[in-house]
Amino acid sequence: MVEIFATSALINGLFAIIFGTLVFFRGNKDKQHFLYFFLTISFAAWSLSYWQWLNSSDYNQAFFWTNVLAVSSLYIPIFFFHWNVELSKDFNKLRKFVIIVSYISVIVLSLFFSSQYLITDLEQKLFFKFWPNPGFLYTFYIFFIYLILAVYAVVVILKQYVKSKSVIIKGRSFYLLLSAVFGYGGGATNFLLWYDVYFPPYGNFVVGFFPFFFGYAMIKHKMFNVKTVATEILVLFIVSVLFIQVVLSNSILEFTLRALFFVFVTLLGVLLIRSVYKEVHQREKIENLAKDLEKANEKLRELDQLKTEFLSLATHQIRSPLTSMRGYVSMVLEGDYGKISEEVREPLVTVQHSTEGLSKIVNDFLNVSRMEQGRMQYDFEEKNLVDVVKNMVDQYRPNVEEKGLKLKLEIEGENHNVSIDENKFEQVVGNIIDNSIKYTLEGSITVRVSSPDSKKVRLEVSDTGVGISKEEIPKLFVKFKRAEGAQKVSVTGSGLGMYLAKKITESHSGKIWIESEGEGKGSNFIVELPVFDKNSVIKK
Repeated sequence: MVEIFATSALINGLFAIIFGTLVFFRGNKDKQHFLYFFLTISFAAWSLSYWQWLNSSDYNQAFFWTNVLAVSSLYIPIFFFHWNVELSKDFNKLRKFVIIVSYISVIVLSLFFSSQYLITDLEQKLFFKFWPNPGFLYTFYIFFIYLILAVYAVVVILKQYVKSKSVIIKGRSFYLLLSAVFGYGGGATNFLLWYDVYFPPYGNFVVGFFPFFFGYAMIKHKMFNVKTVATEILVLFIVSVLFIQVVLSNSILEFTLRALFFVFVTLLGVLLIRSVYKEVHQREKIENLAKDLEKANEKLRELDQLKTEFLSLATHQIRSPLTSMRGYVSMVLEGDYGKISEEVREPLVTVQHSTEGLSKIVNDFLNVSRMEQGRMQYDFEEKNLVDVVKNMVDQYRPNVEEKGLKLKLEIEGENHNVSIDENKFEQVVGNIIDNSIKYTLEGSITVRVSSPDSKKVRLEVSDTGVGISKEEIPKLFVKFKRAEGAQKVSVTGSGLGMYLAKKITESHSGKIWIESEGEGKGSNFIVELPVFDKNSVIKK
């Protein structure tokens, strides 16, 4: 039975050494990690001296190890209490006073090592051959330091658990509370025999959960990396067991074989730990890059929002004077201020065209701004697409004729009724016709309305213009993008016309695309809308 208690003490000690070593070499070297290290070392010293004491063959050897056990046990509760106060980051005057007094007390008590004031003597109790009897100083320690620090530590942990709103801190506090219950509860069963209460210290079998739970609290709740610590614990535990086997060898041959196997496993363990370090480091690097990218994206979204708001404000400010300019130029041309000569009319017509073009660009910017801010409103109603298209063709006919081009309107089929917002869809038709006018140097533009089947109405605007390569077609529907060939023909243009046409068409549950056989072979802009159905009117 004694061997079982001795073995459990050895296992507890090795487990504590592993955790303490990992903290010392991998921690941030701050106060929390040093306190954790000292706590595990004190617990390991208590457990290993417990193991040596129960395996002692004579009185003097047992007396020495029980004194080591007693002194090392003095420091466990003070380190545990101090560590929990550091974790809680809640130092008040009472806690500081308790910490200072406790450290002074245990240091003074340590000076009485191997004296009768700490342990009076050893005697047979139950199946233990050498069991200690406490001196009055050890009794003072148990009732005035051990008990007070144990209860106070539990209070600190419970207070942090109740007050904190962090899931991480609550989880950590829960496991720290478990470590206190198993550590103090299990360790307290040793004191019964010290005071002649003949009950074996079975609590020692659960004392090992003391370092396990506060170690698990640190690992699980992000004080260390779970994967690296788990690997290190496994390797260190295996190496420790193999080392003990080497020490306990009974012959030279057995020692040699075990030593070689120990070295081999140690090298493999080191390689395994390094590979895990490398993997974790790379993963953390990727996670940090992902976080940086997310921050950059968030910043870009903020800048894009600011840009949209600026464009909206700026275009509103430009729109008013443009309206005045167009109005006055139109009045002058119409003779409201008297007859003007042809020499004056020609530049005024140029100004009129320029202001109309600028006004169109401003309207495009405003519409894009509304779309991006979710403020674009649609008023759908049943309309004959032919009427809308005829109106836009009449508006743009003077511009076509001015360039010496021909403009044709063709109507095919019968049912051309669609559900549209007339003002918004006029922009689609106008942008497409204007685009064809701008990039057709000679020839003609044909606008066709047809019904390819009973469910669709199609608008086609074909021209004999500069055409578009297959590679450049996708660019035409991207905001602020223009095809390279288009830029050579006309330097003007905002790159928003086709983008807006696509967005508005899609808002009408329609499709828009472009067909072209290549540069210099003209283009065909196609828009398809669903035929009007009173049972499924679009609402946006």
